[in-house]
Amino acid sequence: MRNYQEFKQTEIGRIPREWEVRRLSEFVDINGESIDPAKDSPNGKFLYVDIDSVENGTGVIRNAKEIVGKDAPSRARRVIHYNDVLMSTVRPYLKAFTIVPKKFDSQISSTGFAVLTCRDRIIPLYLLHTLFTKSVMDQCKKMMVGGQYPAITTSQVENIRIPIPTLPEQKKVAEILSTVDLAIEKVDEAIEKTQRLKKGLVQKHVS
Repeated sequence: MRNYQEFKQTEIGRIPREWEVRRLSEFVDINGESIDPAKDSPNGKFLYVDIDSVENGTGVIRNAKEIVGKDAPSRARRVIHYNDVLMSTVRPYLKAFTIVPKKFDSQISSTGFAVLTCRDRIIPLYLLHTLFTKSVMDQCKKMMVGGQYPAITTSQVENIRIPIPTLPEQKKVAEILSTVDLAIEKVDEAIEKTQRLKKGLVQKHVS
């Protein structure tokens, strides 16, 4: 990735001069496919991704549930596909955002997500990292309505402004940020392992 030296001020903050600020709807299709499992496939089984299934801030799906169509909750409506980006529209500041892995292709997510299907001018991994940024969070906070469960609407998601570099630059940005995320994950795993070891030693001495 090039070392940018010239920047410009935009409505979402400073970005490299060569980049553009565009509306999200120019680059993605939103909520393209929906079904009612109870009617369309009452005896079929699906993996269901709700907001609680996605770890906040990491993009990791940890607790998807297997459901039978006839037992599906009312929010189980959005059909998701490999490389779709899921953006929680309920309390988006918690950052329950993720990319759909192959395991969840053609499964179902909650209507609490906006399902973003990238067109050919944006890379899903770049989009995911962009959603985590302060500029996107600031826009969401200004748009949210509601008390206990503040949310944004589909039309508001369409109007979110994001920085758009060229596709090669998007790829480089995504690769660099993913490397950083992996390093952080390894540190977290090491800390967790150390804490478990410490707890075990304490229990051993106490007993």
